[in-house]
Amino acid sequence: RVPFISGKDSLYNEFRKVDGGSLPIPPTLLISAVSVISDVSRTVTPRFCRPDSFVYVVGSTYEELGGSEYLRLNQGLGRTVPRVDARRGRRLMRALGRAIRSGLVAACHDVSDGGLGVALAEMAIAAGFGLQVALHRVPGAHRFRRDDFLLFSESNTRFVCEVPLACRSAFERQLRGIACAPVGRTTAEPWFTITGLSGRRVVCVDVADACRVWREGLSRLL
Repeated sequence: RVPFISGKDSLYNEFRKVDGGSLPIPPTLLISAVSVISDVSRTVTPRFCRPDSFVYVVGSTYEELGGSEYLRLNQGLGRTVPRVDARRGRRLMRALGRAIRSGLVAACHDVSDGGLGVALAEMAIAAGFGLQVALHRVPGAHRFRRDDFLLFSESNTRFVCEVPLACRSAFERQLRGIACAPVGRTTAEPWFTITGLSGRRVVCVDVADACRVWREGLSRLL
């Protein structure tokens, strides 16, 4: 019952190897799908909306960096690629969808390429204000010994949500039974700070500087 609107058999793809060569990969089926939003006023932005809101991570993180952007940039491939748990994912998405339709979520962003660190940075850059996060609060943090692996793992079915203070209890009730935890707060001060698993600050970045670096990266591609 998923509305697939198109598909494509890609019979020849290449993957660039660490040593600079290329390697053909198996044929890949690409599928496009759409959904219907019955009330467009209930959609939410992928950027933070206001200071002093709770920031939640929904979905558990595993040490799954195989094929990740982080290892690609650091000359590695990794062995453990993200695994999809369709049943768990569907249950999570349905619960989060109900919370959004109930007006409990101010902003929501998927966690995909680059992992949690990139998703948080993108939301802060788009908003222009700050963020304070503690990694030990992230669902699944107990599986990690390294801050960078937790920040850049690309485990499936995870979301970052901004939840207003007044909606915290109702949001947690909607997500009961789902891996979900508040990991920090948005701030009026334009600093993106992350406290690592040991309690030591591991990231402290001016959001304006992060935005500039991001834009310069795009300009190099033009």
